[in-house]
Amino acid sequence: MTVTDTLDQIAQKVDQLLEMVKNLKSENASLKTENRQLKAEMSGLDKQQKSQSLKAADQSEAVRTKLQSILNRLDELEKLVG
Repeated sequence: MTVTDTLDQIAQKVDQLLEMVKNLKSENASLKTENRQLKAEMSGLDKQQKSQSLKAADQSEAVRTKLQSILNRLDELEKLVG
């Protein structure tokens, strides 16, 4: 193998490495974009979940209040009857 052949092989490997770096940069940019999108989606879902939790808590409180009112009226009725 001559020096020229060796240099050609080195040049070919450098070209391959440059192409690999180019591909990795492109892939990295795509992954960063996807990561930003997923973070935004996760943030939206987190807000939605918190909103749903608040609604459920409000509904539970409303049921609790209504039930307490019914129980109080039953107590009054029991006092009138008994």
